[in-house]
Amino acid sequence: MLLGGPEDTDLLWLAAALQRIGEQAEVVLPEELVGQSKLTYRIDRAAVSSTLRLRERPAIDEAGPSLVINRLTEIPVRPTASAIDTAYLGEEWRAALVAWLRTLRCPVLNPPRAASLSGPAISMPAWRALARAHGLSCRPWTSDDVAVANDPIDLIVVVDRCLSAGRAIPETVRASLCRMAQFVGAPLLGVRLDRADDEWQFIDATAFPPLAQGGQALVAAVAQLSKDRQKTA
Repeated sequence: MLLGGPEDTDLLWLAAALQRIGEQAEVVLPEELVGQSKLTYRIDRAAVSSTLRLRERPAIDEAGPSLVINRLTEIPVRPTASAIDTAYLGEEWRAALVAWLRTLRCPVLNPPRAASLSGPAISMPAWRALARAHGLSCRPWTSDDVAVANDPIDLIVVVDRCLSAGRAIPETVRASLCRMAQFVGAPLLGVRLDRADDEWQFIDATAFPPLAQGGQALVAAVAQLSKDRQKTA
């Protein structure tokens, strides 16, 4: 299942690419989640369960699907007579969807965080501090940093893999990036590095990477994650 808006062409590209190799890849729009759904929860001492019913689609419980790629950025709420009531309704829907995503037993790339519906929202200086804390070399930060790289490389971290369009990434760098992605709760993470003086330097990261940049390697990695989940379910 892929969650995101119709303007997210990267998400639509990934869905089409997965379908071409025979994988089930269903895009669910924010409008469907809010305006055409019925969401129920059950919380007791034993467990938490949920069921999401979308119009003309099978019901989704906490046991399925096998994988969710979450690219939600906002919740579309129908305006009410009061701006305060509209804002309140939006926050209630946000809380409900966050809780639903947290009940799912399958991998969620990326789970919601306090400040974002789809992974962490972190500034460039903070990303560099996190990278340094995880053993990565970082470009020195200046307030007027323009992020011009000598030999840039953009890659996508997918859980424990680094997809880098044919560029070889040192194992120590790969391991550090995967640990950082796990630490911030973004198993699907876009990263920009720079090669300077035979050293890989971290520049920036995003929990909303350009998926098409990952090419068929990303498609294969996502399909494998889904298959692995189906085997263990």
